[in-house]
Amino acid sequence: MSSDIPTIANQLALAMKKISELQDENLALKQKVMELKMANQQQQVQKRAKRSQPSHPSSSTSSSDDDTIPTTTTNSTSTGGGKFSPHKDKDGSIHFALEKNKRVSISQFKKKIFVGVREWYEKGGKMLPGKGISLSVEAWKELCEQMEAAQKAHDDGNTEFSATLAKTRTGGEKKLSISEFRNNLYYNIREYFVGKDGQLLPTKKGTSLDEATWTSLTELVASVEAAIDEIANS
Repeated sequence: MSSDIPTIANQLALAMKKISELQDENLALKQKVMELKMANQQQQVQKRAKRSQPSHPSSSTSSSDDDTIPTTTTNSTSTGGGKFSPHKDKDGSIHFALEKNKRVSISQFKKKIFVGVREWYEKGGKMLPGKGISLSVEAWKELCEQMEAAQKAHDDGNTEFSATLAKTRTGGEKKLSISEFRNNLYYNIREYFVGKDGQLLPTKKGTSLDEATWTSLTELVASVEAAIDEIANS
């Protein structure tokens, strides 16, 4: 019996040593899992921050004439004190402020005048252009022609409404439509491209306006027309 005691003691010591090693491994594994969780959380935060930043329009491929207009930072002066006072930018363009950091701007590029409806954001003390769309004067006039019909479709909840404002060089279209998102209706001014099956598909070039912003845009029609004339005659 006494000869078994050292053997049992040795086995017990080996077992205790193994338990200690397993505990160390378990602790290291827990620490590794915690590190991976923290790294994953940081990655998710970075992704959300990247998604929350408005994308610059120059990052997407251009297919239509008016999308070649360079968009720059703006320093502007207001020429009046009203809600829709025109702001003259240093590059000679004119813009009017809309709701939610959106603007309607009138500019000239290669002797052509364009009307842009675009979101702007501040970075480093400067206002930078974000998502939006540029329309030729002809497309802008067509938009104005369709405003009453679009308003009626919005009031009726008709998300089937769609009106072509202009064709693009690649066979696509710029369209005005009504869409629903989270039980709210929006006016969409967007460019579409022709998919492989021949169907028109939406691009990222465009903007969605809620009712308040759309109303402001309709109230600015006369002012935009005057700004077009001013730039054309300058």
